[in-house]
Amino acid sequence: MRMLYGGILIAATYIFAPTLIAYTDIKKHAPFIALVNVLLGWTLIGWAGALIWAIGDSVKDLPPFEPSLSTDGVLAPRVPQPGMSA
Repeated sequence: MRMLYGGILIAATYIFAPTLIAYTDIKKHAPFIALVNVLLGWTLIGWAGALIWAIGDSVKDLPPFEPSLSTDGVLAPRVPQPGMSA
């Protein structure tokens, strides 16, 4: 019985690999990658498409995370203002 559960866990890890990659790498389109993986992941083409999208999705257009202390002492991200160098 343990081998059955282990096999199911390993299979689920492979099936949801694109979703896991997208969320652990903090991809911009992670929810959409997860949706494609859930809806079309059972087909080889859908799964491969979600995997390629998860690996190739870029977060270059997101502002860099630079934590700074706000006035109330809470750690908050500093968003670059127009004209500031990133």
